[in-house]
Amino acid sequence: MRTVGTAVLALVAAVALPAHAAAPKPRTLGFVVTDIAPLTGDGFPANCPKGKPMTPNEIYLKYAPVSSAEKSRLSRTENLELLNALATHGKYGQDLCMEPQTVGYEYEPHHSAVGTTVAPGFDLDAGKPEGAVCKHDPFMDAAGKKVIDNQLFRLMACTTYFNTDGFALFSNHALVDGGVNYVFEIAGVTDGKNDAVEVRFYYSEDSNLTDSAGNILPDVSIRVHDEPKAPVNVFRGKLVDGVLLAADGGEFNLPYAIEHIPHQFVLRDVRLQLQLKPDGTIDGMIGGYRDVDSWFQFFRRVTSMAVSVYGLHCPGWIAEAHRLADGYPDPKTGQCTALSAANSLKAVPAFVVHTPKPPAAAGPPAAGKAR
Repeated sequence: MRTVGTAVLALVAAVALPAHAAAPKPRTLGFVVTDIAPLTGDGFPANCPKGKPMTPNEIYLKYAPVSSAEKSRLSRTENLELLNALATHGKYGQDLCMEPQTVGYEYEPHHSAVGTTVAPGFDLDAGKPEGAVCKHDPFMDAAGKKVIDNQLFRLMACTTYFNTDGFALFSNHALVDGGVNYVFEIAGVTDGKNDAVEVRFYYSEDSNLTDSAGNILPDVSIRVHDEPKAPVNVFRGKLVDGVLLAADGGEFNLPYAIEHIPHQFVLRDVRLQLQLKPDGTIDGMIGGYRDVDSWFQFFRRVTSMAVSVYGLHCPGWIAEAHRLADGYPDPKTGQCTALSAANSLKAVPAFVVHTPKPPAAAGPPAAGKAR
């Protein structure tokens, strides 16, 4: 059987077929996702001329109403664990990521302004009527030609965690530890020059197979489970010269988990830009709007102490996220509830196997008839 990787290579070769050659029949290519993490841009220091924002520990030591002697004591290395706890909890021990309003002292939010005007992503505002988005400053793409909406990047770009490999590794860890598995198909592929295609994302309960370095292996059969928790997300677009573009405003909504803590990964008004590479892999991005509250609820459940380690002060961070939100205005208040965002999307070829649905259970026999 010819592998999916071979099929993609054949697609690339088909682009160069002479005009008189018979048009190939539409095919469906299968893939398994290997990377779906928020895009971080170029990192420090280009994005952040004012440096990194203050950490919870730094904010506590500057603003908490305790004596100078006590702050000096807490600053010592042997008291770091205690300082972490005080900086991430309220006056009566409330977790500040769960109850940010209980911080207990006045402080100045310290989210460093992003100094760059360039960011990865999509023009999510395009075509939307007045009032459908909240006012914000857009970015531009690297060529300076396309308007980019990516308020999640604006919120996170100057945090230590976002500008290291840690954020991507944390986000993608679930793909290799069995917490989540996404597969997708591109249907309607012919010569790749101007194909109208349909992209179908699925959730699978099969664990990905990896090599000794932890890389997800290509050309493996992965089952799609026909269960309520394994829905299909469908997007329509075009495949032009090996680049798939889709912008039909659908929703990406599939189960997700980090450290096996369940969550729904939801992107609304989805945009796709995927490059089908000659080696059969895919490298691109998926963008859309992420709901602020659901994103923070998940992050809180994963761990609150990590916010201290990675420099995220929850009360200020959450307030800033709501201030920067640019999508899905609340009909009563007008306040936007979602952040424009963009994720990398990489994949390797795979055989996507559709398991048949179990037959419907037989109903009771009709009255008056023998079994």
